[in-house]
Amino acid sequence: MEDEIAKIVIGNVDRLVETKGIGRNGLAELLGVSPPAVTIMLKSSKPMKTDSIGKLAKALGVDFSELFRADYGGGGTAPSSATQNSSR
Repeated sequence: MEDEIAKIVIGNVDRLVETKGIGRNGLAELLGVSPPAVTIMLKSSKPMKTDSIGKLAKALGVDFSELFRADYGGGGTAPSSATQNSSR
């Protein structure tokens, strides 16, 4: 179960990084860490700490909970953003 959740979080982070066009180097800069540190964080076999996930969410401009959504990533738009845009 933990592995499945980690895959969802990492997949969502990767999609957001790609959608925002910042790359892993840009993400590292936003987090204030080195690019290898980001790679280790996202490839580690150890469970990611809650504060690390929170930092990722903040750096990517999304709610913490959105990184856990299995249905996230359709078209590269966060569900809350899609909802906000469709109501305008």
